[in-house]
Amino acid sequence: MTGHAFLAPSAAGRWGPGGCHASPGMEAQYPNVDSEAALEGTTAHAVVAGALLTVPLALGHVVAETGVAVTAEMLECATDFVKDVRDTQKAAGDAGVFVENTLPAAFNEHNWGTPDAYVLDHANRKLHLWDYKFGHRYVDAFMNWQMVNYLALILAHHKIERNQWRDWFFTVTVFQPRNFHPGGPFREWHFAGDKLLPLVDALSAAAAESVKSDALLKTGEHCRDCRARAGCPALQKAALSAVDVSLEPHRVDLDPAALGLELTILKEAEKRLKARVTGLEEQALETLRRRIDVPLWTADYSNGRTRWSQSPAEIFALGDLLGVDLRKPVEPVTPRQAERAGIDHTVIAAYSETPRGVMALVPVDQTFISKRFS
Repeated sequence: MTGHAFLAPSAAGRWGPGGCHASPGMEAQYPNVDSEAALEGTTAHAVVAGALLTVPLALGHVVAETGVAVTAEMLECATDFVKDVRDTQKAAGDAGVFVENTLPAAFNEHNWGTPDAYVLDHANRKLHLWDYKFGHRYVDAFMNWQMVNYLALILAHHKIERNQWRDWFFTVTVFQPRNFHPGGPFREWHFAGDKLLPLVDALSAAAAESVKSDALLKTGEHCRDCRARAGCPALQKAALSAVDVSLEPHRVDLDPAALGLELTILKEAEKRLKARVTGLEEQALETLRRRIDVPLWTADYSNGRTRWSQSPAEIFALGDLLGVDLRKPVEPVTPRQAERAGIDHTVIAAYSETPRGVMALVPVDQTFISKRFS
């Protein structure tokens, strides 16, 4: 098992239940070229894995797989993730922690994968699974098909039969340090084993459909990450329909029911249009990289964030020489980090606050309803 599975767990939200069963076959026609962000993310994962396996990577170390150097941000972001895994492992009586283990297929031969980390507590029949996301776009743990996929692979690999799942309890954690969400970087989903059974059955059925030669195309929010979106006829049709909708005349003084309905329709159209646009942008950039002109378009580099090119010690010495302290001021850890360090949450509550953010629209969709009543 090398490379990526045809039905990759990381893409289960795309080909899985409610998604596009034809996307794996469509993507196979397009080369998998890692973007700079993807290479950076892979490097950040290597930092976490190294720390968990007690072979830490040093600042500036270049990861051979990506050619990207380890940054101070990667080291800092890995700290909370590693602590959460270690604390959970300790609470489970030093149960086994598995890091970057490639797991064989379970319900479909084309589906296998490598979860970031999990702790398997056989004594208490608990399984805690983590996924590390270094990107900025929000990723939820709740009803996360990638994580459902990994749970099925883990249970099969450790020979925990389906009739035993009901006796187990699962915790899924998504850690996203660079997405500044009001709830913080950790998102968790807790559920009992009886809820996992129908989810895995649904995923297995979707996998069976996705390997068929006549698998159906279906547009949706999942299109934004599909490599084939620039050449997808269904997305093209949906995007052009979205353009038509945007050009239609609309009343300004809508009643609440009409307002809610039209906003929902346009938001769905916006997602499909954005997916189509980003796909065409990537295709245009790749064409320009091959020195082929794209009429009306060219490519240029934006300026990245200015950063120090010398070691921290040299920068500190420079500041001292010029009479300016270039060291960051000392600041306390976050309330969540303090709680994980052992301070009681009631004490923390007396010294902390969670301010209300700005008001924002939240769609009342199936995910919203399921979260409220799960």
